[in-house]
Amino acid sequence: MFQPGYREDLLMVFPEPGTYCIVDETLRPEQSVNNESHPRELLGYVTVDGSAAGKAPEAVLAQALETAAKARMPQGTVRDKVLADLADGLKLSAFAPHADIAAQEVTGQRSLGFQIVLPPDQPPVFEVGEIGTGDDGKPVPVNSSPYEPGRLDRLLELGAVDEWKLTAFAFGHPFHIHVNPFQIVSVKDPDGNEVSGAPVPDASGIPSQYTNLQGTWRNTLLLQQGYTAIVRSRYRRYIGDFVLHCHILDHDHEDEDEGMMQNVRIALPGTENSGLPMAHH
Repeated sequence: MFQPGYREDLLMVFPEPGTYCIVDETLRPEQSVNNESHPRELLGYVTVDGSAAGKAPEAVLAQALETAAKARMPQGTVRDKVLADLADGLKLSAFAPHADIAAQEVTGQRSLGFQIVLPPDQPPVFEVGEIGTGDDGKPVPVNSSPYEPGRLDRLLELGAVDEWKLTAFAFGHPFHIHVNPFQIVSVKDPDGNEVSGAPVPDASGIPSQYTNLQGTWRNTLLLQQGYTAIVRSRYRRYIGDFVLHCHILDHDHEDEDEGMMQNVRIALPGTENSGLPMAHH
């Protein structure tokens, strides 16, 4: 499932020539950012010619990837390694993701929750804050506040490894952080069931949108209302300011100018630099 605000690269081999439909399947209310269902709809078409007719999918993929490597990669060790891997079972070891972050590497804990406050007869207030625990044991927002451009909200330490707890208290929100990607450790539904591993169909028979995301690396993750995600991130090579925010595109004004964004700074160990003005990008 393609989540809002995220990018995916796909390389597809079609079984035969023809015109294929790109279809957006039905979305249930709890899977969307506004808790509304969306019907199945046509997004577009793909026209496939017969140039690869009769060829095995593996052969077509190998040819496409080898051609791209020879055309776009500079001559030398890297290109030779890529071509050798492709010839050895279509391996892509040169494009391996970041190394896994083990629990023993974690040096700190952080939390973040998106919150929408609906005051009577007033415009909604969009906030970001930390996650606490209510009397019933459920997550509750703590220290939530609207965005302030000149305020430093989070100070991170270069070389540290943090484990983040993420949730959305009202509606769904894509969490997006600049500079450093994160590895997904776990995503649980409101009842505490793990949903980011192997497919586990719900009552409707449809797997969770978090299926097979466990262990993958992202910079954006849609948080369904009431779901809790655990992710880990390393801070390396970069010192400076950036932001994290909700990535709902049609909420840019409300979310970012009025609340659902925070300023983040990575600094050298032992230096806060709290007196410097924010210079996020």
